[in-house]
Amino acid sequence: MKQLTVTELRKALQDAEKQGFGNRLVVTADDEEGNGLHGIWYGITPCEDLAGIDITDSETTDVTKLVCIG
Repeated sequence: MKQLTVTELRKALQDAEKQGFGNRLVVTADDEEGNGLHGIWYGITPCEDLAGIDITDSETTDVTKLVCIG
């Protein structure tokens, strides 16, 4: 798997919006202070597809209102 470019991420976000995820909040790994940075390897995953994931540092932990990029 290769790391995503800005253009690839933009296209993934546009596709997610067309699929009805446009109003969901976006979560990704690490904290809001940027203590750790990592590459983005995949586009958009609805959080309800990530069984048992630990969601922290988000306005909501309701998986039906979140998507993840990673």
